[in-house]
This record gives sequence, structure tokens and C-alpha cells, in this order.
Amino acid sequence: MQQEIIALGHDVHFVGINATTALEYQGTLSNVCSFPFLQDTAATDAFAAMGGAKDDIYVYRSNGTLAVYLKNGEAINTNLSTGEGYSNVRDMLLAVEEEN
Repeated sequence: MQQEIIALGHDVHFVGINATTALEYQGTLSNVCSFPFLQDTAATDAFAAMGGAKDDIYVYRSNGTLAVYLKNGEAINTNLSTGEGYSNVRDMLLAVEEEN
């Protein structure tokens, strides 16, 4: 998706955060991701600090302000394994990028 959006002439960056409860998957995830994939720790507890949970999506504007927060499993399908979820996330990213 990142390459697709860049090919359309937009500037977008992806970062993933692995849950503290999924430490054993860090290596596997890092090997298959083409973007930075960070490991959360109990000391940092990024999910709690951001008020979110696993599989939530945060989209920030280029000035660093939060544009959209999509909570996993709520009204908007964000499951990237489905055509609808992929389109929803891609279209939302394009809409935010066009705001800038």
C-alpha cells in the first residue's frame, strides 16, 4: 500500500508497533515488513500511552497532529486482508494526504 500511494505522488510513511505480549513474533514481523517495526516494552507501554490497542491505526498529518484514529473492529473495516479493509485504509490515507 505504501508503494501504491507513493506511486500516486503522495508522501506517506508507515511504522508498526509490536505488542509487549507478542515479543516472540518480533523477528518474523521485522523480516516481512518493508517499513520500521518497533517493539513495545512494559516500560514504554506505547499502546496505553496512545490510548489504543493491537491493530489500531493512527494517521498523522505531516505537521505531526493526529488526523484519524481507527480502532480495530469498530465501524470502519480496517482488515487489510480484505478488499474492503484495504480500500478503506488506502482511501483514508489519501484523503489525509490531500488535506496537507
